[in-house]
Amino acid sequence: MTIRYAEPWLGEVGATATDVLADKKAVAEAITAEALSPLNYPSLDLAGKDGKIAFVFMGHGTGHDANVTYAQMQEQMDQLGYENVYIGSVESEDVGDEPRTAASIIERASAAGYKNIILRPLMVVAGDHANNDMAGDEEDSWKSMFIDSKKFDSVNCQIEGLGRIADIQKMYVDHTAAAKTVTVPTAAKNLVYNAEKQTGVAAGAGYTLSGTTSAKDAGSYKATATLESGLVWNDETTDAKQIKWSIAQAKAAAKVTKTKSLKVKSLKKKAASFTAIKLTTDGKATWKVIKNSNKKAISFKAGKVTVMKGTAKGTYTLKVQASAKAGKNYKALNAKTYKITVKVK
Repeated sequence: MTIRYAEPWLGEVGATATDVLADKKAVAEAITAEALSPLNYPSLDLAGKDGKIAFVFMGHGTGHDANVTYAQMQEQMDQLGYENVYIGSVESEDVGDEPRTAASIIERASAAGYKNIILRPLMVVAGDHANNDMAGDEEDSWKSMFIDSKKFDSVNCQIEGLGRIADIQKMYVDHTAAAKTVTVPTAAKNLVYNAEKQTGVAAGAGYTLSGTTSAKDAGSYKATATLESGLVWNDETTDAKQIKWSIAQAKAAAKVTKTKSLKVKSLKKKAASFTAIKLTTDGKATWKVIKNSNKKAISFKAGKVTVMKGTAKGTYTLKVQASAKAGKNYKALNAKTYKITVKVK
């Protein structure tokens, strides 16, 4: 048997109370619009300011880490500017200064000046929790606690599960339609040696990687992607996939100082040297001096020019041919002749 998974209805849970995303925003807008629809107010803001109405959504709550979802939904309401909307749950405790219990929401809503309360389940189905824990006549129901607090002029319940809201239904349908197989990872393209570690096959959801997934040196590599239990690749297979990838050799290069000026005064005391040709390569370099205008004044060796002590004012030139064999990380550098001019002033 294989399983294809869809994104959770409210998106990924996230780690903190401030982790919100598009799904949570869509849900916040849908449930508040539904709660507002039976009332004679065009917006939540006017319902709060003119009608002194607060909307309280009661969820179930859980001891699981996913309980942070309620805090995230409250954060989403706050970000949307819904000041008269409170998110609570039957089996949650208050989180810091954020009210989650009925008692805390009563105090918070009263302190904000709201006199009329709309209670509504934050549950897909309006079952036992909605009818009894929220809207029941027992003294420990949320309705009874709000009424018994004597802080409000009215407390009304809208007993309708989220699953009855058209926009919520559409979200479920869209998520189910988007249920996807695991895409077979592919090799990174056009990697060229750059002296840094590069990733050839990226990690992703639904599979684990083994073999060589990243490397620094140029060369050919192999990685293996293995599906997590019960999942299927997007090509409808389940076997492990071997992915070949490579890092190409970089192009060798030569950086040339074509002209160098020196002071004759400094050469009276000692010779001067400078790097005239710097090769970027890891292959064996070959140098050949084609022409030297004055061997007594200047010399060349392995990319470096030396101007002799006591050299007189004048202009001196060198023609040097440089080449390099291919190495591990660089291609061969074809032989090329470079002209170097030294001016002693």
